[in-house]
Amino acid sequence: MFTRWKQLLVGLGSAGLLVFLTVMVSEAKPLAQTPLPDDCQECHESIQIHWEESAHGQALSDPVFQAAWQDAGSPAECLACHTTGYDAATGAWEEEGIACAACHQMGDNSSHHPEQVMPTDVSSRACGTCHIDTHAEWEISAHGEGEMNCNRCHNPHTT
Repeated sequence: MFTRWKQLLVGLGSAGLLVFLTVMVSEAKPLAQTPLPDDCQECHESIQIHWEESAHGQALSDPVFQAAWQDAGSPAECLACHTTGYDAATGAWEEEGIACAACHQMGDNSSHHPEQVMPTDVSSRACGTCHIDTHAEWEISAHGEGEMNCNRCHNPHTT
């Protein structure tokens, strides 16, 4: 008799868990996709046009990078800096080059942002995540000691 109650409780518990998981999965929101420059172009056309021709916009297609990358055997880890939305597990990326979302935090709703200025990481540390050697040189230079950051002279939209 005790075994039957145990089986009944396990069965009801399993059914309840199945219903709970089904509801949770059906209500799950898809992961937000990284906003791409074409998304930003609707409102920021002139910036996007300059970006397309910039070193950041051309980070993957740049002939100097391509030659060095291919000579090195096309290591996948380079794509983390030379593309946007790179997924190491699949080897896929969302956009060639360093796109807007690399510096501009879009928040929870990436399809639209408020009219006020969005938070932007303009620290030299942010530039150093990809420009590792240059950042190390900057840190020990008069610029780094004087707390002058990269964006003071280098516009990431055009350089």
